[in-house]
Amino acid sequence: MKLSVVVPVYNVERYVRRCILSIINQEDALFKDIELIIVNDGTKDKSIEQIQDLIDQYDNISLINQENQGLSMARNNGMVEAKSDYVWFIDSDDWIAKDAVKTLMPYLNGVNDLVSFGMIESSENGEVITCVNTRQVRTMSGIDSFRKNCSHCTAAPKAVYRKGFLVSNNLRFAPGIYNEDDEFCLRVSYLANTVTILPEALYYYYLTVAQNDAHVSITNTINPKLGFDFLVVSKKLADFAEEKIREKDVYKLFHGHIAVLINMGLRAISKCPEDAQRKFIQMYKDLGLKKCYYKAGGKYRVEGVLYSFLPIMMVKIYKLLKSTNSSN
Repeated sequence: MKLSVVVPVYNVERYVRRCILSIINQEDALFKDIELIIVNDGTKDKSIEQIQDLIDQYDNISLINQENQGLSMARNNGMVEAKSDYVWFIDSDDWIAKDAVKTLMPYLNGVNDLVSFGMIESSENGEVITCVNTRQVRTMSGIDSFRKNCSHCTAAPKAVYRKGFLVSNNLRFAPGIYNEDDEFCLRVSYLANTVTILPEALYYYYLTVAQNDAHVSITNTINPKLGFDFLVVSKKLADFAEEKIREKDVYKLFHGHIAVLINMGLRAISKCPEDAQRKFIQMYKDLGLKKCYYKAGGKYRVEGVLYSFLPIMMVKIYKLLKSTNSSN
């Protein structure tokens, strides 16, 4: 088999059947030639009941049951079990295009470390936004794809990965944190020797909008851990940059991504109580992350200077800068 599809499942009873059926409903011959691994991450609802008949019906669908360990470990454990040359991580509230596997198969050739493609964002009210990186098939190094700011640099499901490449580079998802995709994908993009980018949009990302929906974006909730985890990810990436990156332009671009992540952490923590904000600021200082703003240069350097001079007012400065930018 060329392709293993890993689908973590946790409290998605409204969506999971649509996801699994989108994989099953590929061309018959192609679906029979892929391995579908469903990881039950200790779901507390009826998600597995919604798809149990499908699991029982097909020999190439396997189910892993585990206590709740989070998305990262569900993906990691699924990858360990994968027997194919390539792995695709699909979120269980999303789905894939009906010709996705047919489009991908010619490029799962053992040469590409990563095959990237477009994504379609679809909301509950029917709005659709298509995100693609290219108008034709393009092959390049991972570093060059990073330089071009390709979207696979930030979202794990928007690419298929050669398993041997992931294993040899110890590329796993960091457990126990939000924003695991940023930490994983930026490292992957830099380390990949060969990346092929397809013009087709093969992945449907579901954007829920109802405020009472369990899947409403975590960035709109009061969640101190979300802010803290942006700093954890930033530190991991900063350490990676110091250890691995030698190209000056890529080093600067990489730190630009880190600065954006820190700012996203500021956005998240700005919604939280002042004690959480103080903890965030202290954590930022303890991790030495102010250097990332300077290394990114440009507008980020200005932000870094302001935060360094008035660290206790870091959140207020961020809000002021944000309001100034939004009014321009």
